[in-house]
Amino acid sequence: MVYGRQDFLIPMFDIMRKAKSFIGNKKEHVHACFCVSDASGTYSKFAGTAICSLFENTAAHVTVHLLTDETLAEDNRKRFIDLAARYGQEIIFYDVPEQIKETWQEAEKTFPDGFHSERYTSANMYRLTLPEVLPPEIVKVIYFDADIIVHLDIAELWREEINESGFAAVPDLDVLSHYGVEGSPSETTAYFSANNTATLETVFNAGMFVMRLDTMRARKESLLLTGARLLAEHEDGYKSFDNDILIDLFARTYTHLDWHYNIRLPWDIAYGEARVIPAIYHYIGRNYSLDCTDPRHKLFLTYYMKTPWFDEHTLYRACKTAENCALARMQERMKTIRRIMDVCRRRQRVFVGLAVDEARLREDFALEDGEPYMALAPGDALRLPYDVSTHVYLFFWPDYGEIKGMMEKAGYREYEHFADGTRLMPEQTDDLLTNDLAWLWYL
Repeated sequence: MVYGRQDFLIPMFDIMRKAKSFIGNKKEHVHACFCVSDASGTYSKFAGTAICSLFENTAAHVTVHLLTDETLAEDNRKRFIDLAARYGQEIIFYDVPEQIKETWQEAEKTFPDGFHSERYTSANMYRLTLPEVLPPEIVKVIYFDADIIVHLDIAELWREEINESGFAAVPDLDVLSHYGVEGSPSETTAYFSANNTATLETVFNAGMFVMRLDTMRARKESLLLTGARLLAEHEDGYKSFDNDILIDLFARTYTHLDWHYNIRLPWDIAYGEARVIPAIYHYIGRNYSLDCTDPRHKLFLTYYMKTPWFDEHTLYRACKTAENCALARMQERMKTIRRIMDVCRRRQRVFVGLAVDEARLREDFALEDGEPYMALAPGDALRLPYDVSTHVYLFFWPDYGEIKGMMEKAGYREYEHFADGTRLMPEQTDDLLTNDLAWLWYL
């Protein structure tokens, strides 16, 4: 059949329309990364909850690349696999120190504290190994800390354009500016500025970032080795290790993403409204709570209950953990009270506190007219006019830790020469109440 011009255009238009429809319906393939080192076996649930939120809110095909090590127990590994299977998604595990053994060992020698410190586990450095650890065919990845909730369709972030730097993140100042709060330079930011590395406007939080792996692979040196060298050079100034390394490398050039891709929960609680929007919420360590009246805390719990880490025994274990913590705290309080009462039987009491509290404390503790009360104001010099061989100082001070440090530095001993008087006050319950995290963190 011979087609005229009109006849030819109609069927070709129909074919193009169908092809466009097919392409539009085809699932995007998003690559996401999490890092987990879990010697205690209790940390995986947070990464699992973050991954659950990621799967729950997208129709895209997601491959999660989990960078880990020998600390990931087999039962937690199976839970991750089960979680991905529930959503028809994919998860791949990588043993980082083993997979890039030579590079990892060289980096450890360059700056050991970056891999073996009290504050951080080695997993904090795993994000710097992404270009080496992930297969070469993967050219872009979204990195997430484990304390993240992805309460939006991740495809939205995946489609964001990244400039030639190959790195994208959310500036701290942009998040604060959203709340109408002026940012103030931290000690680390001031150090960055002094070294011409970053400014208040360009520092960012590396708990979420997008990275072009092909761009990183084109660098002369691996990110991990570059990072270890930077930490060794700036040991006094770079305190956040992985975060400071990435700021040093990309603060001048990175793509600035919108604030809602990394909402810091402490800031949102302090400056924002108690509501949830489509966004990525960053709980920054241990800022979780059982307070379901706050929708942001409820958000985490909602996703947590959808994971394999939550089962019918979880609530029972939670209650028992809280009960055991409360009992232990009560026993510790009683031990403290006995020690204070014992020293007070042997020596004369000297009450030390704010002037405004004197009348109340004299009444509560039935102080006689002759019993001394030393009124202090914040910033006053601490003087001890009474002989510590015959007197004991009871401090009723908001920051007892500061007082204790000063006294011990001067050679005085707690429960012999001084004590925390607030432990005798029934309304002081800070050492008795069980923190919300007690059950969640240790289960």
